[in-house]
Amino acid sequence: MTTLLTPPTSRRTQRHTQRRRLPSLFDELEQFAFPFAGAHHPLLGTASPSTVPPLDIEETDDGFEVRLAIPGWHKEDIQIEVEQNCLVLSGQSSSQHESQTEDEAEGRRLLRQEISKSDFRRQLTFPTELNAEAVTARYHNGLLTVVLPKAKQSQKRAIAIK
Repeated sequence: MTTLLTPPTSRRTQRHTQRRRLPSLFDELEQFAFPFAGAHHPLLGTASPSTVPPLDIEETDDGFEVRLAIPGWHKEDIQIEVEQNCLVLSGQSSSQHESQTEDEAEGRRLLRQEISKSDFRRQLTFPTELNAEAVTARYHNGLLTVVLPKAKQSQKRAIAIK
């Protein structure tokens, strides 16, 4: 009878292994939990039950820049709302049905559809108040870029000591 011996591991090694594994478990949990309705993330906001397009958020001294990847959308189908420190990005795909009708009129029919334009809604809350009058947006090559300047009273400034 052969007995397999494994080298003894210390409790310290076991704890270290568990700690290294712990963040990845939370990352996996967040990936599964976030797309569902009502899920909330402190910076990314609340997700609607439909498809959640990915986004990037950058902060500068003057404000924030949000980039949302939504390829295939028409800018007329995208809505942007700003109030105080909250940004709402949403899209309703009204033109998808129209393009399918045009394809059928040309004698074409869809055999397989893997690319879909599901309605979306992203609500983002920022740590400072935004200047809603100065917000700009640009949509190019499937990337929506929204520049959100901070309100004047919330901008950081250096104070000279007299």
